Amino acid sequence: MVKEQDFDLLLSDINMPGMKGFDLLNQVRSVKPELKTALMTAYEVRDYLRLARDHDIGNIIAKTTPFNYGEMSLLIRNILSENVFGLDKYIQGPIQSENINCPADMERTIEKVICDIPEQSHKHSFIQALGKSS
Repeated sequence: MVKEQDFDLLLSDINMPGMKGFDLLNQVRSVKPELKTALMTAYEVRDYLRLARDHDIGNIIAKTTPFNYGEMSLLIRNILSENVFGLDKYIQGPIQSENINCPADMERTIEKVICDIPEQSHKHSFIQALGKSS
């Protein structure tokens, strides 16, 4: 279907029979690299952070019970508008941003962000959230 039609977003579960969501997204990227993607899981999102980094997946959504359609709609709208984090709504003052143009730039950018975090406990939290060892 992806080869024949245009879509705004591919939303897939991580754990599916026959194929994992990470593998599906890798296949789809070879056909439509510009397609926005997200994976969902009912499991702990932190368990998938390393896989997300290894497969260059930027959006993993936790399924809630009961399923919250309003929250899902907001998350999808933010992904489509590329307003994934919306930090400007929560942080007053200037926000520094870094663009990652290719996967090879990711480690350099992560190290720069870590160096720019002034408080050690925040650095540690950021490193843990990335699934890296400190």
